[in-house]
Amino acid sequence: MGITYTRTMTFTYEGDMTSRQEAKIAKDLQDKGLTLYARFCSLVEYGFQEVIDERTVWEIRQTDPNGDTLMRCKWQSDAKKAYDAFKDLVDIDLVTVETTTTSKEWVSPQGSWIQCSEELLDKLDGEKDTLMGNILYHMENDEDNHITMRPSLVLGSYRKHILTFEITWKPEKIQRKDAIESAMVDTVFNDMVTLKNIIEGRLKLKKYGIDISNPEVDCNFKAHTLNESKCAPDIIQNIKDGKKG
Repeated sequence: MGITYTRTMTFTYEGDMTSRQEAKIAKDLQDKGLTLYARFCSLVEYGFQEVIDERTVWEIRQTDPNGDTLMRCKWQSDAKKAYDAFKDLVDIDLVTVETTTTSKEWVSPQGSWIQCSEELLDKLDGEKDTLMGNILYHMENDEDNHITMRPSLVLGSYRKHILTFEITWKPEKIQRKDAIESAMVDTVFNDMVTLKNIIEGRLKLKKYGIDISNPEVDCNFKAHTLNESKCAPDIIQNIKDGKKG
């Protein structure tokens, strides 16, 4: 009977960041090969981009060509109710108005999941999981037995910026604790450090000013249907330092 093991490690950095700074750091990260995106959504090009805003409103107007607009509604249902209520009392029309405006603005982060560029993936130990966009690691001599890592970055959550690595392993049988930690730590170690360094390298830039020297770190191993346990302190410290034990 198969079982699922997960290891979740988070780094929480504190510091203020405006919405524009969040948009700019999304661009900086994309330039380094890391694109923030939302699940089931297409990747976007960050930066100072042309943005098209298409909107539809519904207006109730006097039938007279020179008449006034009496009401403007964001929702068609609201406009229809008002129109039905007054159409027998006054001469009015219900008109659909579509507008398109174009402007340039900083594109804000569209999600928290991280997609690695092909160029960056070439430098990592893992490979792209084409189905889910995660990073995939095949276990030695077993193509069907693999580990996946899903990195994510939440910016500006109550002055906190949270980097998360979620590692999942689904072996065919229950594993010993030391085997679990070895597989789920050593296999992804180099890539975790690489991605963490890229992100911290952007956060600490003077224009963002986020302190990366002592993030709050949490790490948990969990066997689904079994008990959850904390990562050993040396595992946490090794990832923080970027050095294997």
